[in-house]
Amino acid sequence: MNASTLEYVVDGGRVRRPPAPFLWLGAAGFAAVGTSILYGAKPGLNCPLFTVGMSLLLWRFDADRGQGLWRLQYGLIALACILSAAVAVTVDSMVSAVVVLAVVWLLAVSALLQAGLPLDRIGLPRLIRAPLSAIAVLLREVADRAGDAIHRIRDGRHVPALRGVAWAAPIVTVFFLLLAGADPTLSAWRSAVLQAIEDLSFLPRIAFLVVLAVGLLGAFGVAAAPRAHTFASGPAHVPRAVRSATERCIILGSVGTLFALFLLLQLTVLFGNPGGQPGSGLSYADAVHRGFGELTSVVTMTAFLVIFLDRDAARVGREVSVRVISWMLVGECLLMLASAWRRLVSYEDAYGYTELRVHLHLYMVLIALALLLLGREISGSIVAMRWMHGTLAAGLAILVFAAYWNAPAWIVERNIDRYQHSHVFDTDYLIDQGGLDAVPTIERQLVRLEPLYRTYTICGLRRRYGNAPQVTSADNSWFEWNWRRTAAQKSLLKLAREVVPCPTNLTNR
Repeated sequence: MNASTLEYVVDGGRVRRPPAPFLWLGAAGFAAVGTSILYGAKPGLNCPLFTVGMSLLLWRFDADRGQGLWRLQYGLIALACILSAAVAVTVDSMVSAVVVLAVVWLLAVSALLQAGLPLDRIGLPRLIRAPLSAIAVLLREVADRAGDAIHRIRDGRHVPALRGVAWAAPIVTVFFLLLAGADPTLSAWRSAVLQAIEDLSFLPRIAFLVVLAVGLLGAFGVAAAPRAHTFASGPAHVPRAVRSATERCIILGSVGTLFALFLLLQLTVLFGNPGGQPGSGLSYADAVHRGFGELTSVVTMTAFLVIFLDRDAARVGREVSVRVISWMLVGECLLMLASAWRRLVSYEDAYGYTELRVHLHLYMVLIALALLLLGREISGSIVAMRWMHGTLAAGLAILVFAAYWNAPAWIVERNIDRYQHSHVFDTDYLIDQGGLDAVPTIERQLVRLEPLYRTYTICGLRRRYGNAPQVTSADNSWFEWNWRRTAAQKSLLKLAREVVPCPTNLTNR
């Protein structure tokens, strides 16, 4: 490292290292910005603004751009930015919570990669505890930088600046208090500060600011000058070659035979409509509940069985036979997954659509993608880490789709389509479970309902949400803007102008 030019060597080349004060000021300044738009605010534009701003600062401070895992690291950060923007789109609190957790997790994995964690050591246990590991790395980085700062202060070069700050702070405070008596804006600020001091309301905000600043300083520090962070590694798995091809053929072949027998015996039930067959003795609910959970569990366990048997395999003898049987198992699992899908569709035809049932469809799509990835792995030696990373990437892609897709609105449209030919409609679910995401669609689709259902729905929405300004108030800050919350407000305002006689004792039917 060259202190005069603020450069240091990375892989034989010189790269510029941002001065330490820039890191401290950047962390403190952006933490203040983040606190002002995040603390106590509704989720909206603030989440993507903070994520994108932090990402840009990470890129600016990164001294190793273009080296090693840079593309993967910033690919994860870019995905985190894309996901965070969904918070400004959806009003669903559960979806927003999942998105925020996924963003935190992606940023944690990116920080670990930047700190030097090899990609081939990111297994399932490491992925699960990635946020905790990242916190440990960032705190260690902050501690190192705090030690560096104390050392610089002790060498005497920064004493004049510190002495100037110590004198300036009380002087500026006195002048501020005096000028507040001559200006209404400064007077309001003074009153707000005194009120906060009296009721101690500033303490939680200060705590939030400090936590944010510490995290940002650690992240910027790791990006600017990665230290020699060490990561504890578990004992490496050494293949023992204890499971012969004959043994694996017997195990997998037995399971495959059982699956084939099951598919043959249950052919009409699996791909038909068991709950709708006279004399079956099953309701629609029984038909789904007795098969859906079991089928999806068996498919998931089979995938792990194939991977487990390949882990300590002795690759001699009938290896081709093992691969063929494994492919057959994957094909049978896909058929059973298709039958589980059919059962769920039959249940929806009978009872309508809900968010849980829609999310189960997405879960089955993920299992199907995992099976296809496993089928690709079977063509050679199965690398469990590679399969897991591929499945994780598929899961993140589905999460991005689910975060931006307006499932409640789609459910409203499908249930009203179903009502058109069945004349059965669950208004209680529409009102109590649809959420603000579905309100604009409900308002547009009301013309397709009979007058009784239409009146009941409008009155139910008024009962649940009251006046539209309570949904989004004009007092909200610009960074709390949310696309679907704004659309819901407009729709509720239209419904408020509808002349509908609503009984005061309205209850769900």
